[in-house]
Amino acid sequence: MIDDLIAQRRRDDDLEDRDLLGIVLSTAHPDSGQYLTDRNIRYQILTFLAADHETTSGALSFALCYLSRNPRARAEAQAETDAILGTDPDAEPTFEQVAKFRHTRCAFDEALRLWPTAPAFTRSPNTDTVIGDRHPLRPQDWAIILIPFIHRDPSVRGGDAEQFRPHRFLPENSRGRAPHSYKPFGTGERACIGRQFALHEAVLVLARLLHRYDITGDPDYELANSGPLTLMPKGFRITLVRRTPATSPPTGAPHGDGRYQRSPANPMMNVVDTP
Repeated sequence: MIDDLIAQRRRDDDLEDRDLLGIVLSTAHPDSGQYLTDRNIRYQILTFLAADHETTSGALSFALCYLSRNPRARAEAQAETDAILGTDPDAEPTFEQVAKFRHTRCAFDEALRLWPTAPAFTRSPNTDTVIGDRHPLRPQDWAIILIPFIHRDPSVRGGDAEQFRPHRFLPENSRGRAPHSYKPFGTGERACIGRQFALHEAVLVLARLLHRYDITGDPDYELANSGPLTLMPKGFRITLVRRTPATSPPTGAPHGDGRYQRSPANPMMNVVDTP
């Protein structure tokens, strides 16, 4: 399929850099002046299609799941989209506007904290070593770092580490955060090359959904993960109802003391309607 797309672009002499495929077709190496081969381009595009699509869609699903259960966070994000995009529900954000969706980005970041859709990375030592004076590792050994455990460390996040609280990612609350305590895109030189692409895409999609629709989910839904490689909420569904930006109140209200109580068997989905 990708080979056909590349060939069609070349036949049409349509190599302008208006999208990702156009960029890799029309951009030469700054030093050698050489262009990527079609085979190399196929691999690059396939990586973006497979990796960014799978992980970004899963992360958006988690974000929508939590937002559907947290009226305050949802209302803040919707008010923000209304202020930026106006009253036209079909307004399309510009590239420059996407960075202004602060509360929307915080909600997405917090969903990635709780459920990073690429949930682990591995490391192996070049020589025999000991980690923390306790764990010997040889070059043939591998350490698997499970990112959800890093993200939920109560010594870093406090007693509410299991709860969805987007405000923890506001700049004033992020200062002084322990280094390496948030790694949804992996770490080091081989961290996700598409990080900025994925973040821009996800915030844009989430902002447009919240601007155009009120969202509700099944209150009895219990989170279950699916996917052999990446995480996503299994069987999660939401209901979308068209809204009038800047005038319609957020749907749903917290119960009793403001808490949505969930099954004790599924504590990861306990959501508190506070920042």
